[in-house]
Amino acid sequence: MGFHSAWMLDELEGMARKRLPTSIFTYVAGGSETLSSVRANRDAFDSLAFRHKLLVDVSGRSQETVLFGRRFASPFGIAPMGGAALCWRNGDLALARAAEAGYQGQRMRLTL
Repeated sequence: MGFHSAWMLDELEGMARKRLPTSIFTYVAGGSETLSSVRANRDAFDSLAFRHKLLVDVSGRSQETVLFGRRFASPFGIAPMGGAALCWRNGDLALARAAEAGYQGQRMRLTL
């Protein structure tokens, strides 16, 4: 089962647990000391819900947003994380290429 078949973040975590060496998985998935920040993040995400809307015209939808005076095609960013290369060979380079392609010429500052 590949990551394209995952429907939930928990499924991706399970796939990563099976694929990665234990030390790398715990580094990426873990938190510091008491794991309080991990619990707080999980609680914050669990408090959110999608509101389903059926039969709504989505042909003109857009994810475009303005952040700090700059317009972005999508309100997502990729944090500079050298650890991406721990999880996948050249993972940091793949993230840089994805950022370049996704932001259509708007370069992101990445530490490689």
